[in-house]
Amino acid sequence: MKKNIVFAILAVFLASLSESLNTIFSKIALLSLSPLIYNCLRFLVASLLITPFLLKERRPLPKPSLSVLALCSIFTLNTVFFVYGVQLITATLASLLLTTTPLLTSVLLYLLIRERVSIKSLLGIILGGIGALFLVLFPVLGQVSIQSGVVSGCLLIGASVLTLVIYAILSKSFLERYSPLYLTAIFCYLTMLVTALLALPDLLHAHWWSATTPATWISTIAAGLTIALFTLFYQYSIQYGSPLIASLSVYLTPLLTLGIAPFVLGEYLTPDLLLGAFFILVGAYLVTTSARVKGQKDLTSE
Repeated sequence: MKKNIVFAILAVFLASLSESLNTIFSKIALLSLSPLIYNCLRFLVASLLITPFLLKERRPLPKPSLSVLALCSIFTLNTVFFVYGVQLITATLASLLLTTTPLLTSVLLYLLIRERVSIKSLLGIILGGIGALFLVLFPVLGQVSIQSGVVSGCLLIGASVLTLVIYAILSKSFLERYSPLYLTAIFCYLTMLVTALLALPDLLHAHWWSATTPATWISTIAAGLTIALFTLFYQYSIQYGSPLIASLSVYLTPLLTLGIAPFVLGEYLTPDLLLGAFFILVGAYLVTTSARVKGQKDLTSE
């Protein structure tokens, strides 16, 4: 698939908006639902929404291979880690931790394919690491919040970021054979099945129905829509750009979340979060701009 940077950047923006809204809707729904039940319901909604478009794409649809299922299972882990993590911390903090994506992408590209890390990228990774540690540790030092699960939530969001990065790197070759819509659909179906099996004991108890409110149902349905859109646009940003371009959504997602969260969730950016976010964003900027310069040189040499 030929690269189209304009389309890739548009996909990044739409993915960022979808992810930001999904984080906020998740936070609302998880006030009443357990993580497994919530994940099962939102991916049921996502599967129902995406199936008509998949059926119109082409016929017959290819059967998912073991490699496709293995790839999508990595994304499934991403959603499980994220839902458990965002339940323990604020949507604002979760979105800020997601900004470590370019940093981890750069590190993994070096470890997996020995892509050279420049001094600029190395500095960015160090700054981003400092910022991430600051976000995780400062609430603990300032509020003794280990009991409230802040550290556990941050670590789960970190695991979510790691699986997202692995998925982005591995999915590039798959997108040469399968459409973004197809991979998104398989991911939604697989995640719905896995979470339904894990949530079966909870689903069989009637008490969770009584705990739900109209806001919970609306948020869950909206989260199903936004997770499907995020996954689809994220796939397009990889297909028409690259895993690193796709990771640029981390610049927009926190800004969009910070703009929406105060009105919906009453969450505001505190000075400690602002300082940690500054280090991460500067680090991510250094990594991504260094990678773009390297990519331009490679193209020139060809």
